[in-house]
Amino acid sequence: MHDFAAALSSTPDLAHGMRKLGRFRAAFEDDARRLGARHGWRYDIDEQALARMFFDWIDAIGGEADGARANRAGFTLFCGGLALAGLVRDAPARAHRTGAPAPDPGREIAADRIARFWPEGFLYVDFCIGVVSAVFEQEFGAPPPLDPCLDDLRTWWSFRENVTEDPALAAGFLDRFFGREPDWTFPGRLAMRPDAAIEGGRDTAGKAIADD
Repeated sequence: MHDFAAALSSTPDLAHGMRKLGRFRAAFEDDARRLGARHGWRYDIDEQALARMFFDWIDAIGGEADGARANRAGFTLFCGGLALAGLVRDAPARAHRTGAPAPDPGREIAADRIARFWPEGFLYVDFCIGVVSAVFEQEFGAPPPLDPCLDDLRTWWSFRENVTEDPALAAGFLDRFFGREPDWTFPGRLAMRPDAAIEGGRDTAGKAIADD
């Protein structure tokens, strides 16, 4: 995901740009191409499902926009979690095996295992982590660190099993992938996030994804 996030971070005002369907779709399709080439998959994108997910996401983050002023960094992570939940729910990608992963001596073997286990979920997570990381790079100077559980297939088993039953839980898993404490009870509520009390009322810097 590092090359994808690096490419995104060079896009001016990415936080606002991702609120436009054309930019969001182009970024998602770009990540699907990059990830597919690296791990030996072709992703077919359902444009209608992706658009439905996007507009539902815009509505959801718009309803929580007041939180951006209190905790911009936390709000950016929250928006990423809602996007992941929407992607899992609407499932706009279908993966097809095209062959062995592209040769890359520096590739992490764990990523190939995860891609084989759930290629669509792997794309959704990669996309959301890439966007959040790129926005943090622009707005706060550095991306948030990733938790080692991201490379643990057992975490992905739990992730897939739980979000199949309740897609909203994907927001909690994105927090976990970033090493944050998730809220499993109300993952779609900004005020219930554990970091709301820590950073609430303090303007960390920059602008969050849904900040006007």
